[in-house]
Amino acid sequence: MKWPAATPNKGVIKVKVDNLLATRKVPEFSPLALNIQPKPYILGPRTTASQEKMGIVSILSTVNAPYSKQLDAQELAHCLLDHHAAKAMPGHMSSFFGEVKPALQMHFASEFNIAESELVAAAKAFAMYSGESYPLAA
Repeated sequence: MKWPAATPNKGVIKVKVDNLLATRKVPEFSPLALNIQPKPYILGPRTTASQEKMGIVSILSTVNAPYSKQLDAQELAHCLLDHHAAKAMPGHMSSFFGEVKPALQMHFASEFNIAESELVAAAKAFAMYSGESYPLAA
């Protein structure tokens, strides 16, 4: 990432973003005025809440990808707690237990106040029903 060079004489930097030119005054002793390049940083939200939401979105996109019936997060959480509901959505549950990493499965469960022991029990019950083996059921 290239940072704009400062113009020490004028104390102004010019930045071009998406064909828009912005100028900004910088104090005489700022890193830009001294031509010191700061470490690159990621633009955008960095909050835990947004990261948690992205984890859930990633899980749901994996679980729902091949199916016309789309589960939301609450429905998926319900399937983890209710074995009959899980059996009614075998493809989704197989995707959850087989394609989503166990750490993300535990993260998802914790977001819905599902204990790790309940998640493991759900994985084992679904493994017995489906005949498949899943990391959490081992």
